[in-house]
Amino acid sequence: MQYLDQHLPKRITFAVIGLLLFVLLGQAIPDFYFKYFDKTQYYSIIQPIPMDQKWYKPCDETTLTATRTSLIDTQASFSIDLILTKSDGTEILKVPNGHLNRDASVKAGEKQTISVIYPLPCELPDGIYFWQATMKYSVRGVEKQYTYITDTFNVNEFGASPDAIKAATSSAQLNRPPLRFAPQNTPTPKPTPVQNDQKEPVIIINNQQSQDNPTPEPQPTAQPAPQPTPTPSGGTQICLPIVGCVL
Repeated sequence: MQYLDQHLPKRITFAVIGLLLFVLLGQAIPDFYFKYFDKTQYYSIIQPIPMDQKWYKPCDETTLTATRTSLIDTQASFSIDLILTKSDGTEILKVPNGHLNRDASVKAGEKQTISVIYPLPCELPDGIYFWQATMKYSVRGVEKQYTYITDTFNVNEFGASPDAIKAATSSAQLNRPPLRFAPQNTPTPKPTPVQNDQKEPVIIINNQQSQDNPTPEPQPTAQPAPQPTPTPSGGTQICLPIVGCVL
């Protein structure tokens, strides 16, 4: 009896310590496991996510249709970036004004199809782009993250490929109806009479009267030739207009 009385406090102390260790270890071991050893993919998406179009204009809305699988119900935050890339898929840079932040509730389910819309910046240069998003969610208080990307797409001011623009332009020119002009009877221009303020005299000749009664032309009057003046001596005297009479 004395033995029990001596060791009872120690047994109670060890029991309390064991209980505390069990509680602490029971909480720490799962957290430690989920934090350092758990590799379960609680959320996944079939990648790359297809886009609704291949060509867009600045300010257009891009629609992504994703197929996802989630093993848990969780609240997630999404950090989305628009990335400029080369034709071979090499990343060039993240577009400064192409960053988006969103929160969403995720329901557990397998191969669920969802559609989301990401708007493009209005001042976006021509190029090849894709969306990249990082999803952050929590499992038993441990933060996890998942990153996904979309297919690449093109951006230009027309929202169409150069080949399509060229084909549409050529088709429009071929289908344009030819210009046809209806013939018009154009009157022959006539000379416009010139008005003269000074009226010229009009001479009217009666041809019939002139033929029946021709007007005689005036004839010159014959002047008598000067006659020689007889002289008293019986000779002949010649008189000229300027010299006078000469014997």
